[in-house]
Amino acid sequence: MKYPLRKIAVGLMVSLAVASPRLSQAENFNWADTTGEASFHDAANWSPSLNAPPGSGDYAYFNLTNLSDYQVNAGADIDLTGLYVQNSSNVTLNLGTQELSTIKLGVYSGTLTLDGGATSIIAGAAPADTVLSIGSSGTGHLVLANQATLTFVSTGSSNLKVGGNSAAPNNTVKILTGSSLTAASPFYVGYYEGSGGNTVTVDGAGSKLVTSAVLSLGSTLAGSSSYSNNNKLEVLNGGRVEAAGQVRVGNGGVSSGNSVIVSGSGSSFSQTGTHLRIGNSGVDAPSSINNLFAVRNGATLTTSATVTVERGAGNTFEVSSGATATMSKDALIVHGLLSVDDATLKTRTLEVGATGRVEFSGGTFQVEQTLTATGGSRFVFDLAGLAAIELTGTTGEYGKLSVIDGPIYIDLAGVASAGAGSYDLFTYRLGEGISETTVLLGATPEGFLGALRFEDNSIVLDVSVVPEPGVAMLLGVAAAGVLLIARRLRR
Repeated sequence: MKYPLRKIAVGLMVSLAVASPRLSQAENFNWADTTGEASFHDAANWSPSLNAPPGSGDYAYFNLTNLSDYQVNAGADIDLTGLYVQNSSNVTLNLGTQELSTIKLGVYSGTLTLDGGATSIIAGAAPADTVLSIGSSGTGHLVLANQATLTFVSTGSSNLKVGGNSAAPNNTVKILTGSSLTAASPFYVGYYEGSGGNTVTVDGAGSKLVTSAVLSLGSTLAGSSSYSNNNKLEVLNGGRVEAAGQVRVGNGGVSSGNSVIVSGSGSSFSQTGTHLRIGNSGVDAPSSINNLFAVRNGATLTTSATVTVERGAGNTFEVSSGATATMSKDALIVHGLLSVDDATLKTRTLEVGATGRVEFSGGTFQVEQTLTATGGSRFVFDLAGLAAIELTGTTGEYGKLSVIDGPIYIDLAGVASAGAGSYDLFTYRLGEGISETTVLLGATPEGFLGALRFEDNSIVLDVSVVPEPGVAMLLGVAAAGVLLIARRLRR
């Protein structure tokens, strides 16, 4: 059978038009559905609808201004170049068991909840490119719920920022109900001036944050006076943090008021990086103040890093209320405040600088190798719950207590509750530089007398009660009478 040439050509053109995919040029798509819940993969829910839904190489924007809360159902895997939430939209992306793959993720204002599923950010980005940004044009919130996983795989020098714009404070990331966030890039909680008050929360059994690069709270940009304050990482109710890189609480010469709080039975913070720093060192370090790392209420900290509490008012490392902190490899260095209250602290070595202060209010305080205290440092013992600071080493230089450039000072608390008696303050195997002139007792509370006694392997505090004035007078009269009788008898 013969066909006209024109009809054959038209048929071929129609066939090609149907079969050919769209060009690979990146497009921007805006979510357009206003019903409150719709499918990601339905082209009618996007503007423009032509070539929708967005796919690999495209950017998906959720920025409705006439609908504040809406849900987007995946139904199938999603592959994008960028996903952004704007205009204070509150979007729940129901991934279920599906996967979301993107190069960048931004919550510039509003809330994005990733409900279930596995999200991957694969960043082959340019140096210093930001692949996760929470907060930019306004305050942003990211929530991971119902065992959602968010994984950053970086092949460049990319980073993650919570509070990545000076106009966007008080941003949050919540990792809840068995969800996890895994970051191979530097993770900054607070970055620019004015971007403070950010919070990352890891809450509930099975919920975890995993970092393999630096984890930083508060930041000062190099070469500027910009700073970010009052940022927080909370690990609660069985949540976990696993940090393989450095941890900096108050990263920047003047960054202040930042904190890590690990609280609750089963909550844990483990680190295998080189440093855990509370406050900042350097010329401007005293201006970096009130930074805190606290382990409370049965939680645990284990680290093989050097832990440093920098000088600067209020920089504090706290272990309290049944918590346990174990420094398994390197030193614990205190230029600020170390507080152990009804808790357990174990460290290989302890160095207390001239501005350092150690408060011990009960529990277990063990130093495996050496404790070195520099002149001017202070140790505060609460006698009501006291157990000695123990140097447990048994060989070589292990178990050694040293005082250099003394004197150091010992202050007392809880004396009225504890009462008179003898109290071991330090027990050790070797002592160096320890004497009545290098270890001094501070003021004793009214009504008590205190004196230090230096034995071979311990420093002991003896506390006695000062007699009431009337009692003292009677004792004096009685003593005089005894003396008079003795003289008469000697005649």
